[in-house]
Amino acid sequence: PKLPSRLMLDFADISEEIAFFSHFTKRLDQVGLIDQGGGIKGEEGLKVKRFLNRLLGLPIDEQEVLFAYFVNVMDNTKQDMQRKGTLDRGIVKMDVKASIVDSERVHLDPQTKSGVFRKTVCCDSGKAWDDVLGQYKELMEWHSGVHGVTQHSAFYVSSMHYTLDGERVPKIKLVTVIPNENANDTNAWNVKVREIYPSGKFSRTSSLQDSVAKKQQNTGQLLWCKVDIAEAGEIWNRWYTYLDDKCSHGDNCKRFKIQEKCESGTRKSKLHILTGGLLPFWRRLRELSSISEDAGRDCCGTVGRTKKRKRRREHLDVVRVVTEDGEPIVGVQAVSKDQMDYFVKHLAIPPGTKEDVLLKKRGSAYYNNNNSNTPDINEK
Repeated sequence: PKLPSRLMLDFADISEEIAFFSHFTKRLDQVGLIDQGGGIKGEEGLKVKRFLNRLLGLPIDEQEVLFAYFVNVMDNTKQDMQRKGTLDRGIVKMDVKASIVDSERVHLDPQTKSGVFRKTVCCDSGKAWDDVLGQYKELMEWHSGVHGVTQHSAFYVSSMHYTLDGERVPKIKLVTVIPNENANDTNAWNVKVREIYPSGKFSRTSSLQDSVAKKQQNTGQLLWCKVDIAEAGEIWNRWYTYLDDKCSHGDNCKRFKIQEKCESGTRKSKLHILTGGLLPFWRRLRELSSISEDAGRDCCGTVGRTKKRKRRREHLDVVRVVTEDGEPIVGVQAVSKDQMDYFVKHLAIPPGTKEDVLLKKRGSAYYNNNNSNTPDINEK
């Protein structure tokens, strides 16, 4: 974010970045948030409510700029933690249509009679036209007149066409400007946007320019262009129906022709969830997750990675999904069926046994040895 233009006159001889931090350090000091050392006062114990209340003492345009800055810092911190594998997302709610296709008890505690279950859940994340159109209209109504939101939020179709059941159809997406994250941005191409597709998948780009202003190198033609609501509805429904059981590459998918399977961009996917009495096995699951992630494709087949990972995951993925019958499922998500098989196979290894010692000592190398669960009696 940049300082409001009215303030830049006071910082004509220095860079925008230095001007930004110089001005807002003084502002935060004025509202009692800066200590003698120049840091945030009581940073570790500073409550969000108190921090936001103090910001209310600033002029409105400065509040917007400072809030946008902290949102950017939080997003960058989150992305950095994701790259390092240190982000604990807590329980992630899966907002999808779900149904259980398989359920099996894999362990029963003899004392508590508490069971551990593996469940395979079919999820449909597709975004029907009526839903996405309603979302678009609500955005237009809520933010009517807000700089950039109604002007740039629209449906866009690609210049490239794909064959869907023999018919040539362009790809389509809804691009929406993210409110409250574009304060004081006078360049329209720099506004942040979110992209939503018929498959229900969405992505967040750094700018409107990255989303819709790119051109083909050979022709100079825009890759995406706006389309009216009527045409958008027809194209959206074509893709929504097609992606029910096919991939986003269309009829000419090379992967499907070779492997007879491709799930890229499809509406439906399967979640592999371990649920039930998991607390006694939590430490073991973290160990197994790290081992299988480190082993990459070599660990019991494929665990959803094409290369060996360069980092160990420090947290398990805990998800919550509610089926169409109203049944809530909370548990640890495996990245693939193969990893779930791996979890189940080695979940209840008793602590202190030969297998447990070898697991901790050699990790994936032990279990990758001939893909066998049998301990090496010569291991010392």
